[in-house]
This record gives sequence, structure tokens and C-alpha cells, in this order.
Amino acid sequence: MLLKILQLIFCVSPLVLSLILYKKPFRFMAKLHAAMSQNIRARKLYTRVILFLLLLFHYVYASGHAGEFGILVSTVICAAMFSFKLADRCLSRLHDSMGLFAGISAITLVSCFEPYLYTTTVTAYYILLAALFYPSAPVTVECNNEEKAEGLTMHAETIAEATHAHQHAMVFEAGKGSISETPHCNNH
Repeated sequence: MLLKILQLIFCVSPLVLSLILYKKPFRFMAKLHAAMSQNIRARKLYTRVILFLLLLFHYVYASGHAGEFGILVSTVICAAMFSFKLADRCLSRLHDSMGLFAGISAITLVSCFEPYLYTTTVTAYYILLAALFYPSAPVTVECNNEEKAEGLTMHAETIAEATHAHQHAMVFEAGKGSISETPHCNNH
């Protein structure tokens, strides 16, 4: 019974956290986006935390369902996430491509109904939610360019706007230490 409760917690907690944190004007979210956009170590830590949560889920699932072979597919996906370059490319591509994101979301939804693909579904679910908070590729490229990065570090709102493709209604202004509305988002 405890293992089923833990599995439920693993499925519900990322959804609740993403509903609470996504597109919200919290200061720590603006700092997280700025850090992940500017620093490769922050992105590496983010992917390692996601990988740790997935491996923990796999351990909990394998403890309760010994001998099921459906876990092998998702284990291969987790093994691929050990390579940061591959995980970085996949997460940024998922974040940037709406069609790819929607396609994998549809496949994940369909695979929910197959009991042997449960761990693969949860793994894809975690990766899709992780891609929502991952910075877009153009922003990380600009931050890797040192000349442009100096200007972006002074204006955290620029990073937040580009990270979510103008979907944020409010952003944190680093210089003023306050939260303000951006005029172009009032139309949405």
C-alpha cells in the first residue's frame, strides 16, 4: 500500500508544482530562469535533479513490481539522460518545438492505457514537465556569447521574456528588485 501511495505522490507532485510555479511572477522563478539561461552548471544541476527523481521513481516501482519488463524502456531513457549534452539538446528542442512537444504529449497520453508502459509514461511526463521550465535554445546561445551575456545579466526580464516566448505576464526586474508587468503581454 505504501508503494502505491509513493507512486501516486510521484505522479501528482510534479503536476501540482508546475501548476503552482509555471508563468508565475515569483522572484525565485525569475532567478531560476536567469541562472539556467546564463550558467551551464545550473542546467546540468536541473537535469541531474530530474534524473534523480526518475531513478527514485524507478526504484519505488521496481520494489513493488518485481519481474516486470516494462521498466526496461524507461530505464534506457534514464540512461540516455546521464549524458548532459543529449539531455540538454532534448530538453531545449522540446521547449522550442510546439509540434514535437504536442506529439510526445499525445503519445504519452495514449501510452497511459497500457499497463506495461506505465514507467515509460511517467518518464515522458517528467521530461515534458522539465522541458516547460527549461530555457530556450536562442536564449542560452545568447548567454554563451559573452558580449551579449553582459547586457542580459543586467536585465533579467529579457531572459524571462525570451525563455517563455512572451508568455509571461509579469517578470522580475533585477535592477529594481520588483515585479512588474510587461506591456506586450497584456494582449494575451
